[in-house]
Amino acid sequence: AAVTREGKIVGDTGTAGHVVGFPESVVRQMDLSVDPCDDFYQYACGGFVKREVIPEDLGGFARSWDGGSAKIYKEMRQVLEEDKGKAGDWFRACMRVDQMNKAGAEPLKPYLEKIEKIETYQDLWEIMAQFQFWDVPAFFDWWVGADNLHPEKMNFYLGAGGLILPDQTYYLENSDEMKDHRAAYREFIVTQLTLAGRTPEQANEDADSCIEIETELAVYQKLEPFVSLKQSFKHITQAELIENYPNVNFTMLIDRMGISDVGVKRKNIVVKTPNFYDRLSDFFAKHSPQSLIPYLRWHLTYNLSPLLSKDFLAATLKVDANLMGISQQPERWHKCVAATKSALPSITDKLFIDNFFSEDDRQVALTMLDYIRHAFKSDLEKVQWMSQESRSAALEKLSQIFFECGHPMVWPANDWAVDPESYFKNSLAACEAKKREKLARLGAPRDRRRWSMSVMSVNSYYDNAVNGLFITAGMLQKPF
Repeated sequence: AAVTREGKIVGDTGTAGHVVGFPESVVRQMDLSVDPCDDFYQYACGGFVKREVIPEDLGGFARSWDGGSAKIYKEMRQVLEEDKGKAGDWFRACMRVDQMNKAGAEPLKPYLEKIEKIETYQDLWEIMAQFQFWDVPAFFDWWVGADNLHPEKMNFYLGAGGLILPDQTYYLENSDEMKDHRAAYREFIVTQLTLAGRTPEQANEDADSCIEIETELAVYQKLEPFVSLKQSFKHITQAELIENYPNVNFTMLIDRMGISDVGVKRKNIVVKTPNFYDRLSDFFAKHSPQSLIPYLRWHLTYNLSPLLSKDFLAATLKVDANLMGISQQPERWHKCVAATKSALPSITDKLFIDNFFSEDDRQVALTMLDYIRHAFKSDLEKVQWMSQESRSAALEKLSQIFFECGHPMVWPANDWAVDPESYFKNSLAACEAKKREKLARLGAPRDRRRWSMSVMSVNSYYDNAVNGLFITAGMLQKPF
């Protein structure tokens, strides 16, 4: 048998006749020599497995999804290069590689000097308060999200954290693979801290201290008992939070984060890992603040190193090769498109919509979704296995579902300043501004139509909490 360019099978087809009319790009990913009843995976994906090679700068590759994203990134590169507004300024600041290489670790030094001056826990928590706005993964994690039972209300969630390796098994398992990962991670710490100004001897001592602390935090995570989803949503007040974990200075953190009302008017604090926080509170009681300086120094350096010179990026690439098989950095323009999209999501997304997505496209997609809703409604009305009570509830939910298609109808403001000369300053400012936006949601009703994904993403999602289906403009590009 042979496959034409239109994807049609001619000649002796056998089982291959099933793909008549498939696009050539799909047929190419298949293995038509295999009977799908014997090995459906090989039949459907054999061509892909045989021909495709994972790009050197990725840990995995999905042809349609990643291929669609690559197309969008190439288009947005040209848009950002030509843009005269904030997004263009951001992109060009990110592309100033020579300037970053010349600066080396200089942008880090003012912040490292503050860490060096820690003498008391008051000093340490001042540093930790700033860390909350820069996504520095020190000791614990937090996020703002909808309540599990009352999704119109927002909670402040606290979870386990403090690790840089992917999860606690990387610290605690003693297989040869995990030992190799830990050795590569230790080398990574030493290299980065040396680049940041530590002597090799100091960097080695810091690495030992950091791994010891992170391993202890990994043990805390492992010891957290499993609880059901419902039991994991225990709400407490701010006063209870402070009383339960006296050595974690939540009083200062809450004040510096600008959320003094959280857990006061209602119980909207949820500690997802209470045993972890019990142990973390005891941890601070038995460690001096000075003994935690190496850990804070390393976590700040690690988190901000992607904003620095090529030497920092090369060290990261080496450990990524060990952990994920990535052996090549993405092209700089690709990194800068991603950085601009992340830092100025509304502005960058709107540029994409203005250039590559029309209102006609949106209306066609909405019409299609209405057809699907109608067809689904017809099925629900006829299926025999549902009780009338379940059918009524399903039909009611279906009637209430809303569609956000292509892009938001109201664009959030990205009103923070952009310095056309400094990628480092821009990144910190944008990260802090976005964190403050998230925290502000605690005191406001939930916006049911708020997007949690870039419209450039080749993806879509259903948000069960608000009964909304969000279809991105990226998902409505070719080949989809």
